[in-house]
Amino acid sequence: MTRFEQMIAAHGGYLRRSPLAGYVADPYRFFAWARAEAPVLHVPEFDWWAVARYRDIRSVFTDPESFSSAIVRGPMTMASLCPQARETCESAGVRLEPALVDEDPPTHRGHRRFFGEGLSAHRVAPLEPTIRSLVTREIDRFGDDGHADLLGQFLQPAVNRVMLHLLGGGDDDFDPADFPGGLRRVETWGAWTEAAQVSLMKAVVRLWALSGRLVRRTIENPGDNYLGHAVRARRADPSLFTDNYLHNVAFLLQSSAADNLSHALANGIRAMLDERAAWERLCADPGLIPNAVEEILRLGASALVSPRLVTRDAEVGGRRIPAGARIMLLRASGNRDETVFPHGERLDIDRDNVRDHLSFGHGPHFCLGAPLSRLAMKVVLEELSRRLPHLRLADGGAPEIVRAFTFQGLRRLAVEWS
Repeated sequence: MTRFEQMIAAHGGYLRRSPLAGYVADPYRFFAWARAEAPVLHVPEFDWWAVARYRDIRSVFTDPESFSSAIVRGPMTMASLCPQARETCESAGVRLEPALVDEDPPTHRGHRRFFGEGLSAHRVAPLEPTIRSLVTREIDRFGDDGHADLLGQFLQPAVNRVMLHLLGGGDDDFDPADFPGGLRRVETWGAWTEAAQVSLMKAVVRLWALSGRLVRRTIENPGDNYLGHAVRARRADPSLFTDNYLHNVAFLLQSSAADNLSHALANGIRAMLDERAAWERLCADPGLIPNAVEEILRLGASALVSPRLVTRDAEVGGRRIPAGARIMLLRASGNRDETVFPHGERLDIDRDNVRDHLSFGHGPHFCLGAPLSRLAMKVVLEELSRRLPHLRLADGGAPEIVRAFTFQGLRRLAVEWS
């Protein structure tokens, strides 16, 4: 049972009369209701506010002074863990600290400027041949089988290998067990029973250990990669950040990519194979792929929500929100707002304003990894449509969708081809 479902059970009488009652089963139905009827909704039982309309969400994103990102990673702090989970982390030397996504001004500005430069479009563009090689090699592993779990056999390992390469890792460093599926989904306002905490922290320990090996190796011998650039800069100016901060950045990049990018691709490919015409057009005209990437990000992004903490009395969508309140920015709702994206519930790879989507956020916390994500998604779609144009969803019923309050993905994506 997820944390949100536990809250539903605790407040069943209220929620049976509330649109939130069906949220976990169908969040998009709730989003549509909220945009129309309650675009800024206070939920006193859970002590948070939901913001559903595109323009209101953007306005919050652009005001980090009033709306702090300190709670972006939800309840995953050492203080919130049960004793066994805390011991699991502490005994392994895990030292989580705010890094980029959950930092506020003024420290965020300097760190973002530095770490963002290494992920800018002109810095990641030269990685395209390597990304293409990694992607084609993954397709080679199953391309003659005629069937596959496209998520588990292709998208997750391909995305993880791309991130590993960015951080200076190679084939010898890759172990699928180091990249637990569901890490971001669970850590961000998801299941939070003691058993879930312990399970999550064991996964965190593995990925933390991998990140640490990469950072230590780079400190000893900085290479021509993202971490190498950071280490050389810190040698010149030790005040930039600490070794542990760099460790947190490496951990964050890998944990985010493991789920967010691979599940967005899975959601989008499934939608195109459902429509079929969209997939066939991509296969016939690869020039459509860059816009299709943006439409996948708009419609299929796995991260549904961005939390914020209100630092001072503020107004959103005409409603006063007090200092200390928690806000849930319903990004997936904003991405379907009909006033911005006509027929927003429908896949449309020709949509002309699609880059206005909120899947990478907006404003000072716009996702630093956006250029790399876009490039990786483009290469994946190019190679998959080129190599397997006859790809189709496998028979066997509806796909199993995995949902938490902030996340939507697939357990697997069964496909087949001639």
